[in-house]
Amino acid sequence: MVIEDVKNILNIKGCYVLKDSFFRDNLRYAVERVDELKKEELAERMVGTIRRRFPGQSGLVYCLSIKEVEEVTEKLNAGGVKAMPYHAQLSSEARKRAYLRWFTDQVQVIVATVAFGMGINKNSVRFVLHYTLSKSFENYYQETGRAGRDGRPAHCILYLKFADVFRVSSLTFTERHGLQNIYAMMAYCFNRRTCRKRQIADYFGDSWAHQCGDRCDNCASGGGEGDGDGGQLVEVDVTEDVADLMNILAFVATRQDRKLTFPKLMDLWFGKGEKRLRPESLVICRHSREAAQTIVACLLVDGYLKEEFHFTPYSTISYVTAGPSSWLMKGGGGPQQPIRYWLPPSSSSTTKKSGGKQSAKRASTTEGDDSPEQMEAVASKRKLTLKSDDQGKSKVTTNGENTQKSAVDYELITLE
Repeated sequence: MVIEDVKNILNIKGCYVLKDSFFRDNLRYAVERVDELKKEELAERMVGTIRRRFPGQSGLVYCLSIKEVEEVTEKLNAGGVKAMPYHAQLSSEARKRAYLRWFTDQVQVIVATVAFGMGINKNSVRFVLHYTLSKSFENYYQETGRAGRDGRPAHCILYLKFADVFRVSSLTFTERHGLQNIYAMMAYCFNRRTCRKRQIADYFGDSWAHQCGDRCDNCASGGGEGDGDGGQLVEVDVTEDVADLMNILAFVATRQDRKLTFPKLMDLWFGKGEKRLRPESLVICRHSREAAQTIVACLLVDGYLKEEFHFTPYSTISYVTAGPSSWLMKGGGGPQQPIRYWLPPSSSSTTKKSGGKQSAKRASTTEGDDSPEQMEAVASKRKLTLKSDDQGKSKVTTNGENTQKSAVDYELITLE
């Protein structure tokens, strides 16, 4: 994408493009879910990781905001890890001093925003940690690429919080390709079956003729190029879950004239939040919180859900609505093929391999929901809700650009 943008801006179409492989054999990529951790707890985990795995070794920590840079720097120093901040609001002298002290190993870690970029070249960087999600795949690859330039093993760890996706999208949706970029990062993070390095190669259009050698978390857990099941992931038919989410969105929009943020949608799906926003036929989510977040992320990447943004004097709020692909649920009959995603195991999720049948009993907020009368009422309600949603289809618009095909490993729905 960057190459094409440069060619278009410079009006040099038809030129020869020379590029090297994006494959870095010595780098180990990993994504760690940390939704349950507060900011202070995540900083403490990073302190433990640095002191235990990288004692005395040089590294970088990337943050989304200047405030985070200052907070993380303070926590690292308090935990016994010598660190200095680096961001655009520091004077040029302060930035130069921080860089020189880090380059000469007087401090172990630089905590930085994207301001710590071009021209930075220290060969002995052993780890790059991302405290928050990068704004784009291009940024992420450049930032992780500052590790291991001496050819020795180095680690690149991204700490993923589901809420960070919407923090970043609210900051970047007005940028060219802003949403497309963050959704590509989201697809990478939530794909736990495909080799991380292969995902990077696919994104940049690089041919894949390499072996990861378990140098990413997916391959090491048995997914990716391994022979296992991607860390005991299970393939789950989520078609009914999608209908449940659409039911919630339609009910809130038509009956309450409200919009939902993603945290509120998740709360309602789990039977929490404001009672008046819960449909009478609400079906409680049968999955773990982590699996439910994975479903919502995949649906967002795949266009079943979409973000709409509202400006306030103090912030930009991201709301979730039915996306352009939701018309496949038209009439409540569902898409022509089931929607399946690979999810982390859950005591209430249906554990099935390809072709298996769903067996988990679905809980409902209404009593006796296993009776034929109640099931018929739920189905009828769902159809009415989905029809109402379809009637509002003309109101569906996309903010930014339409996303390309998801990098998440699942079965795409095709229309003959």
